[in-house]
Amino acid sequence: MSPSLLVLVVALVLGATGYLCVAHPAPTAPISAVGGVGAALATAIGVAIANRRR
Repeated sequence: MSPSLLVLVVALVLGATGYLCVAHPAPTAPISAVGGVGAALATAIGVAIANRRR
């Protein structure tokens, strides 16, 4: 997967998650949900980049 496509997918997933948290608020803070998804995606990107360089 090319890095630009990966960045596009990450941006779309974070945007969709943020929209869903704002449009359908839950008892928990929407910022924490977006942050959790962002952290998971950042980890996945880091692993993908590390594996690509080997």
